[in-house]
Amino acid sequence: MTLSAPLDTIPILLRGGAIIPTQQFANNTKNS
Repeated sequence: MTLSAPLDTIPILLRGGAIIPTQQFANNTKNS
C-alpha cells in the first residue's frame, strides 16, 4: 500500500466502524 501525504501531516488510517474518542480525559463518567 502506498499513501501520499505532506511531510507536516500524520495520516491516520482507520478500519470502517472504528470508534474515535474525542472527549477530554476524565477520571470518571460524571466528570466527563
